[in-house]
Amino acid sequence: MDAVTVYASGALCQRRVVVDGAPDGVSRVRVGGLPLAADAGSLRARAVSPGVGVTDVRRELRAEPQAPERLAALKQDVDA
Repeated sequence: MDAVTVYASGALCQRRVVVDGAPDGVSRVRVGGLPLAADAGSLRARAVSPGVGVTDVRRELRAEPQAPERLAALKQDVDA
């Protein structure tokens, strides 16, 4: 987290990401650790280098695979 500004109706959280240029000039950047409650419509991105632009910003939800024994423990918690 680079900076946070808190408002009565929410907060502006800024993250800074440094991207090395790809040989073909196209880079895909993933920023993890966003809260699940983050509104997809509120996500923004910008590039500060001359000649560089952002073409798309989207939110993707990803589930990490769990070990079978961990799944069994989670199922027990849900069933309890």
